[in-house]
Amino acid sequence: MITVKEQVKWIIDEMPDDVSFDEIIKELAFKMMIERGIADSDHHRVISDAQMEADFTACQPHHLALIDYDEKEVEADLQRLTRRRHTC
Repeated sequence: MITVKEQVKWIIDEMPDDVSFDEIIKELAFKMMIERGIADSDHHRVISDAQMEADFTACQPHHLALIDYDEKEVEADLQRLTRRRHTC
């Protein structure tokens, strides 16, 4: 069985020579999230798509879901703000 250290070395070796520290960290974090997801699935720690959507919707700010704007009104507001900024 391959060790974590060997996995990390392999991931880094597969990256370009000019890779940044941030890119290495992101890739390692991504690999860790994938491994955790597979482990969760293997242990039946999953939820349905419908439950995920409900959880996601519950976390959204309610005022954003209610916004119904008219593009022309937004454009007019932006023009007014731009004119006001130039006259100050």
